[in-house]
Amino acid sequence: MRDARRIMVVFLGMVLLAMMACALPFNNPIKERPAVVATAEEKARSAGKAAQTAAAQAMAMATTEGGPALGTVKALAAPHVDVLKDKVASVEPDAEGNYRVTLTEEEVNTVLRLRQLLSGDILGAGGQSQEVSFRDGRITLSGTILEPLPGALLVTVRPTVAEGRLKLNPESASLAGKEASQQALEAADEALNSTLGEALDHLPAGVRLVGITAANGELVISGIKVADG
Repeated sequence: MRDARRIMVVFLGMVLLAMMACALPFNNPIKERPAVVATAEEKARSAGKAAQTAAAQAMAMATTEGGPALGTVKALAAPHVDVLKDKVASVEPDAEGNYRVTLTEEEVNTVLRLRQLLSGDILGAGGQSQEVSFRDGRITLSGTILEPLPGALLVTVRPTVAEGRLKLNPESASLAGKEASQQALEAADEALNSTLGEALDHLPAGVRLVGITAANGELVISGIKVADG
């Protein structure tokens, strides 16, 4: 009998505690996290993905027989052609006040494709299918020349900085397995300068280019603040 009473008392106590708990106001201990403000890096990454999608779509349209008019292709490519300039322009200083931005092969090749779609031929002399790679301190530009001598163009340069500007020092150049002509070299230099050189000219106001390194598929650009913009 005593055991039965004890069990009853314990049971009633648990019921009472449960009722009291239900009567208390409900407070959710998990607070809603505030919306995360996109950083400049995140915005640049998003813009880069949009540019890659646009380049792929525009290239597919341009190479499809009976596809849309050239004006339609250009309209798709044009809004994204300045994605590298925008990424460089939006770079922010680190805790030490240094500026650092990384351009990937994929990002640069996307802009090369977009520029080709807009101009018809960025390499000149019937150049097509241009791509860059960043390895061992060098930039290699490869493409296909259709005129005047058809063949594969391969140009390797070593990027340096001279007086705050990008300088491309040629190391080797071949066309169809032979020494490339001056015309082909100038076309390759123009392709790189109009893509990379113009982008680096858009560092924030008062920031001077001081270093550039090509390695592992990335081009790392360094700058320092030298004057107020």
